[in-house]
Amino acid sequence: MKYDCELICDVLPLYQEGLASEATKKAVEEHLAECAACRAEAELLKRETPDVQRAALPVKKISSGIKKRRVLTVLLAVFLLLSLVFAVGNRITDITYVPYKEGDLRVERVGDQLIVSHKRSDVLISMAGRPDPDYPDVYRIELETYQMRAQIFAGANVFKFEGYPAPDTQQDTGAAVGTELDVRFGHGAGAAASVALDENAYPSQTVVTLDPDKEVSVYLANPGQQAVLLYGRTLYQDGGYMVLPRLALTYYFMAAAALAAVLAVLLFFLYKKERAKTVLIHLLGMPVAYLMAHMMIKGFTGVSNASLSRDLAWIVACALCLYAAFVVCLRLRAMRKKGEPHAV
Repeated sequence: MKYDCELICDVLPLYQEGLASEATKKAVEEHLAECAACRAEAELLKRETPDVQRAALPVKKISSGIKKRRVLTVLLAVFLLLSLVFAVGNRITDITYVPYKEGDLRVERVGDQLIVSHKRSDVLISMAGRPDPDYPDVYRIELETYQMRAQIFAGANVFKFEGYPAPDTQQDTGAAVGTELDVRFGHGAGAAASVALDENAYPSQTVVTLDPDKEVSVYLANPGQQAVLLYGRTLYQDGGYMVLPRLALTYYFMAAAALAAVLAVLLFFLYKKERAKTVLIHLLGMPVAYLMAHMMIKGFTGVSNASLSRDLAWIVACALCLYAAFVVCLRLRAMRKKGEPHAV
């Protein structure tokens, strides 16, 4: 079908902007193939609007670009929020050790039962026991006294035994002898009535069944504090011992900082090479995210008192969220640089 040149010229702007239907597009192309005047008009229109594709993108493409930016923006907010949640979660579930104060802790043995009592009901006690390698006839037990920062779990004492060989263990705890046990007792609810010692003065009491054929030595061994003998004979004749905090997080922090410095130097020298720059920027984000996560979780210290694996897990989880947010930011920046549409 033949069309007038005037009609074709009227639809040329729609044709060049990609807004014309397939039928109109086909008709215009057939007419331009035969009409030199209309071809010249089309070339003139193209020269007058060189940036037309950027200025007037198809409606579907505009909608898709806006939706993509909105999704990325939501993801960015989610990852940043998660990193804050991990930082706050670490703070409120972290513990602070309660230093030794004479008279607060009381340890007594009645027959084959060991009674551990504390004056403060808000103090939690962790207990780890194992045979002493230098004294085979002595079972060494180490206590830790601490508080949860937010006191979320202040309603239970936690007693942990490792390889406890007492014959009554299975009956008392329901776990097999020689395994690592985790048993929780409510404040004042663990002591048997026949051996309970003044629960008003010591509201937190727990009874542990011992091997009657072994002696027991009980130490308060909070990390970073001098161990204090609470019960039994001393196992350290030369002055005692101290449980040192773990410093591995400091080394991890230093390694991440060194890696970030090396990648930053490489990025400086290879910045003009587009592919190398892109790879180095993504790699640089990894150690930087770890460093930021360490600061959010541990602050300016690399000391890990309670659990190195726990602290490292919080840091890695926070770092993954920060790195994901960094990648999303790079994607949003690339979209803006390409001039992709976004919501106003």
